[in-house]
Amino acid sequence: MKMAKASQEEIDRAIELTHFLQSICDVRNFETPRWPKTDEWFDPESTDDLKRFYNEVQRLCPGLMRVTYGFQVLVDNACDPDADTLEWKPGITLPTQ
Repeated sequence: MKMAKASQEEIDRAIELTHFLQSICDVRNFETPRWPKTDEWFDPESTDDLKRFYNEVQRLCPGLMRVTYGFQVLVDNACDPDADTLEWKPGITLPTQ
């Protein structure tokens, strides 16, 4: 299967989006959700915060499909399907130096 490779900018945005979503959505130990890289709280009841959230997601999403599907294509073709970690598929050998 051929697929267009994600650009470094798309990969960087995907990573930034992941950090962004985790800081807002993956709150632990009864912490208040915060905007990444700030001390500002995120209020899901605030129209302004929800607009800001939407704008950030919209800004960071271009290329996300290429990053995630590209990862899946690589895993399906190069990784051991029986391993719980990213391991080379049996039979794949890497050249030695």
